[in-house]
Amino acid sequence: MTGATGRRRAVAVDVTPLLTVRTGIGRSVAEVLGALARLADPPVVLPYALGARSRRYRPHAPAGTRFVPLPTRVLLAAWGRGEVPRLDRWLHGAGVVHATNFVVPASRLPTVVTVHDCSFELFPETVNPVVARFGAILRRALARGATVHVTSEQVAREVENLFGPGLEAAGRLAVIPFGVPAIDVRYTPVASTVAASTDTFGRSRAIIVTRGPAAWLCHPVRSVGVNAPSGIHASIGSTRSPLKPRGATPTIVNISPASRTSRPMTSPLSKRRAHNS
Repeated sequence: MTGATGRRRAVAVDVTPLLTVRTGIGRSVAEVLGALARLADPPVVLPYALGARSRRYRPHAPAGTRFVPLPTRVLLAAWGRGEVPRLDRWLHGAGVVHATNFVVPASRLPTVVTVHDCSFELFPETVNPVVARFGAILRRALARGATVHVTSEQVAREVENLFGPGLEAAGRLAVIPFGVPAIDVRYTPVASTVAASTDTFGRSRAIIVTRGPAAWLCHPVRSVGVNAPSGIHASIGSTRSPLKPRGATPTIVNISPASRTSRPMTSPLSKRRAHNS
C-alpha cells in the first residue's frame, strides 16, 4: 500500500493472540505473519497489541509491536458503544488495520476483521461477558465500512445472515481459507495412533485431535495409551460430546508433552459420577 507521498503504508495487524496461551487463532496469526515475511515483496507490517498488561509479554510479540496500554475490558465496552478511543495515535504510519481476533478497534483507517465463527451470536449462553461484546463491536465496525474476512463458506453465510444482508453483494465479505500450517512433528499423531483408535473403538466418523487436556469436550471417557514419539504422552478416548456430529461417536486423540499430561482424560461429569457412586 502506497500513500499520497509515494511512501509505503504499513498494514497494522493485531498480534494480541500471540502474547499468552497459543490458541488456534494465535497459531493462525503467527502463520499469516510468517507467510507475509516469506513473500518476495512483503508488505510493511505494523504489529499492535491490546491490554494494560500486554507489555509484560513483549518477548512473545514480534519486533516493533506497539502496545496499547489500556485495559481490554474498558476498550471493548467503549468500542461497543462509540468511536473512542481511536487507536490511530498508536498506529501512525499504517494505511489499513487487520483485526485478527474479532475485536475491531475504533479507527479512521480502512479495516479488515477476521471472524472465525459466530458462536457469540448463535450461542450467547455459552460465552463469557467479554466475548459477548463482540457482536456490538462488529456491528459498529460494519457501520463504519469494515470488510469481513472468514475462512469458510459456512461462516460467510452466518455473517451474512446475522450482520448483513448485503455484505457479500457489496464486496465486503471475503472467504479466504487458511492454508496448511507448518507441522510440528513432535505433536503429530503417528500412524499407530490412528490405527489404535480404530482397533480399540471400531470405525468412527469423527476424530478430534487435541494438544493438551480434552476434558472440556468429554462426558464419560475411556482412554488407552498409544505409541507416540519419545517424550510425548498420547491417549485415545471415546466420548459422547454435545459437539459431536449427529449420529457419530467421535474418537479423541490427545497428544501432549509427557511432563504435562500423564493421566487419562477425564471429565467433570465423570468425576461427579465417581463421587456420587
